[in-house]
Amino acid sequence: MRELSLDDLSREHARFDQTALATPEIDAFCSSTAWIVSAHQAFTPGRQPFVFETEDGYLAFMRSRDPRGWDVLEPLESSWLLATPLIGPDPDRLFNRLAASVPAQVAMVCLSG
Repeated sequence: MRELSLDDLSREHARFDQTALATPEIDAFCSSTAWIVSAHQAFTPGRQPFVFETEDGYLAFMRSRDPRGWDVLEPLESSWLLATPLIGPDPDRLFNRLAASVPAQVAMVCLSG
């Protein structure tokens, strides 16, 4: 897995967006970089990226702390939850990659899309 910053993700938007188009049963536009990066910047800019490119696709999350002090992984676009953070043709494999890579300090993972 290769960790990506938001700048990396923006630079590699074409590959990410093409992978979103190949992801089954999602709203590809709302899962595209045009939507998720803009929504993050406009509504939740204080979170830390937890974005990875894997051989199966992408994990597109942000890490934050909720009001109880818990570390949480949320989709980049967490205002309307229209985007999926599991971008790739086999979401089950991506979910398994996510489950294996969640840091021990993270108390909750939010999935959407």
